[in-house]
Amino acid sequence: MACAVKSCQRVRKFKPEGVAFHLFPTGHLLAAWKKALNLPDNWTWSRSKFVCSEHFKRSDYVLIGKYPRLKLNAVPSAKLGKKGSETGEGPCLREDIIPISDPVDNKANILEVFVEPKPEVEKYEQVEELQKEPQNVQQPMGYFEQLYLLTKQKVAVTELKIRKMRQKLQRQNHRTKKLKQHLKGMKKNLSVPHIMNGIGDIEAVIKDITPKKILIIP
Repeated sequence: MACAVKSCQRVRKFKPEGVAFHLFPTGHLLAAWKKALNLPDNWTWSRSKFVCSEHFKRSDYVLIGKYPRLKLNAVPSAKLGKKGSETGEGPCLREDIIPISDPVDNKANILEVFVEPKPEVEKYEQVEELQKEPQNVQQPMGYFEQLYLLTKQKVAVTELKIRKMRQKLQRQNHRTKKLKQHLKGMKKNLSVPHIMNGIGDIEAVIKDITPKKILIIP
């Protein structure tokens, strides 16, 4: 399935890196999308029709965590190629602006955002409240499942670190206990009576080896 913009060469089947494909909205906002893309009146909505992220401005997105989400009032307005000068080449969401990536699943490089319209939304209206209230942004299917898996993985890594730290602490406690016992034995061997007995033995040895006076009888 290709992007609905006639001059765009993005094809959803090949999953181009860094590009998201957004499903057409319904209701009032659909008319704004059709007018922006210059679609015929007999054009009908379908789940197989998308517009790639190359045709949205950076201001049309809001970051929730690490993931860009399309605002509810967003209307495609970039690189529409109405005069045939645009070819659709070059990604709209550059890595230095809003990277579309997922540390858990590479499938998140292509996001299907199901946008629910608000009533009386103008074509190019920029609503500042949406920037202050990210809870009004629709989440793509599978987002919370991916967040759960990522959180579960982090918990498992943390538990492993805690288990290793406990084992290390037990080894240190055992080593400390042995050192205390050894120190206690050394203190016992260096007690005062033991030292005094050692000094007495040394004095006796010195006395035995001292030369005695020789009496000379005239």
